[in-house]
Amino acid sequence: MRRIFLALCWGLLALMPLGFTAQAQAPAEQQLGPDGQPKAAPMPYADRIYQAQTAQGWSKTYYESFKRSQEYRYLRLAADYCLRSMQILYDTQNSLKKTESFYYQTRNKRIYACDYYELLQEASYQLETSQYLTDPPGSWCDF
Repeated sequence: MRRIFLALCWGLLALMPLGFTAQAQAPAEQQLGPDGQPKAAPMPYADRIYQAQTAQGWSKTYYESFKRSQEYRYLRLAADYCLRSMQILYDTQNSLKKTESFYYQTRNKRIYACDYYELLQEASYQLETSQYLTDPPGSWCDF
């Protein structure tokens, strides 16, 4: 008799909605960014590195187009994508501890991106003075 009663109780509990049997928890407070909008959830390391490598790949593609056509717009696009890659890598590296191996892998990728941006800057020196590429902002290339 007791087994039947327990089976019935478990069956009824399984049919009840979770909100009815468990107390509802208050939603976690979201952190706000500098613009007052909620910050996005942090992305996994692999996704951030993928984004940085994709941006670096587009930078190389546009630089090759610049070398063929000598049009400033391609060099500007290459620089913009390279800066985006450096920003992602800088933010990713700052979110890691120095004791993690990913910290040093990210640092090496950022060094490569900064060296590549220097190559783009040197290419801009063959253009008019108004079209020179500026230095990367902040400490993105300070090691």
